[in-house]
Amino acid sequence: MDCKILKLGLLVDQTTIPNWLFQSLKKLINDGYGEISLLIFNEHESIKSKNFLFDFYQKIDQKLFVSKNCALKPKALDTLFAEIAKLDFSETKEIKKINLDIIINVSNQNQIQKIIPYARHGIWTFNPFGGYEHFYDVIESKKLLNTLLLMKKIDHQVLLSKVSSEVFGFSLNRDQNEHLWSLASQLPREIKKLSKLEENSYFQDKSIMSGEKISEISTPSNLFMISALAGQSFKIIKKVYEKLFFKEQWFLMYENKENLKCKQINQFQTIIPPKEQFWADPFVVDFEDKRYIFIEEEPLNSHGHISLITLEKDGTHSEAVPILQKPYHISYPFVFSYKNRYFMIPETSENKTIELYEAVDFPYKWKFNKNLMDNLHAVDTTLFHHDDIWWLFTSITDFEDGWDNGSMSVFFSDNLFSDEWKQHPQNPLITNPSNARMAGRVFKKDGKIYRPSQNCSQRYGYGFNLEEITKLSATHYKEKTITSVVPNWDKNVLGTHTVNFAKDFTIIDGVHMRSRYF
Repeated sequence: MDCKILKLGLLVDQTTIPNWLFQSLKKLINDGYGEISLLIFNEHESIKSKNFLFDFYQKIDQKLFVSKNCALKPKALDTLFAEIAKLDFSETKEIKKINLDIIINVSNQNQIQKIIPYARHGIWTFNPFGGYEHFYDVIESKKLLNTLLLMKKIDHQVLLSKVSSEVFGFSLNRDQNEHLWSLASQLPREIKKLSKLEENSYFQDKSIMSGEKISEISTPSNLFMISALAGQSFKIIKKVYEKLFFKEQWFLMYENKENLKCKQINQFQTIIPPKEQFWADPFVVDFEDKRYIFIEEEPLNSHGHISLITLEKDGTHSEAVPILQKPYHISYPFVFSYKNRYFMIPETSENKTIELYEAVDFPYKWKFNKNLMDNLHAVDTTLFHHDDIWWLFTSITDFEDGWDNGSMSVFFSDNLFSDEWKQHPQNPLITNPSNARMAGRVFKKDGKIYRPSQNCSQRYGYGFNLEEITKLSATHYKEKTITSVVPNWDKNVLGTHTVNFAKDFTIIDGVHMRSRYF
């Protein structure tokens, strides 16, 4: 499929832009699907904040919650665009002559109607973009920060994509930094999609927001800040108390029947690990009359490794035996068989790889086979062999400091050991934290294909879903949610994020708070 290199204009306020946007534009240029042909400068006088309490909060927040890779650090435009034409926002006749495909608005200019006709696909803008917008979400402990990428036309606007990231609620600096690095991926992705797909194919599933106005967020008043600072102080004290006396512990639950809809979870059997451990990401394999449960085991104050539990028919189980340990964190032991050989793909995002291992003495001994991919941050990679094609499902963040629970991408190859996995042209296929990240094996049942997905809409690992894949091809992908599970069977359970099946068997994990001392 031929790709059109899109001609882009960039509407800015000044000669510097924040680091996250700089890196986003740099990636966009390096990907080769768009080129910045024009810088449009908006003569916008910056207004200094008159809210001394908000300024005070920001300074304290940035000292307490330091970001190693600051998303808001100013970067000079000239280092990217030294030779590019520059025009003032008022020079509309000259802007028109450039014949732009898109104008990207990263300025504070809202009165953009007069230049909308001068870009074929209108003006693309983020909402919210900078300012105080996300401060209220953090203070109010909303579950997610959200930003929309909109295409603005004369009489309507189109929702192109939505980016979400988790709110931890203790720091605007910490939460906003992760969110902005998540946002940095979005513009290059959408430009790439529009370039690779036919125009009608790209816009057919986009939502028109005709007549809708998005209100501007006001500066928090000093009076509001007094209440906000008191609330934040209380939240931090509470969190410190919880960290001192409690910890989250993942554990296992199972039922001796295949329960696709995971009903009546309160009747599942529970396996609680030792106090200083957690067990998560269970994958089950039945082999030679034995039932093996592969898990992520993470000791207190250490990184995770892969361990094995043998589950007996009477419900008793062995201790967890470590079978794969690395100098970096590994988890999510996706185990599968192919041509009478067993393989494993553990999550190795900390090493920036997707690693394939092969059993030399199943299930206890494994050897490294190869990297399926490297130089990327990919989590919970899962393979599915269908119609002689290997389909690789994974969640990728283009920027390491971004949130890795908000999207799902697919790659494919006719060879398991390939060095060249083809990327699906619609990647990322899912951009919703409610059902993006993988939660277990993709499998076939009664001629239908199912994909377990995580629900991270309330927190990481809040719940899981079962998606039926109704279309899986090199050009198209569709799925629909069949069932959703959230932790409503026990008030002490905070989440569940993995589900897998074997013959007459279902296993999930859960997380609860546990005393550090009892």
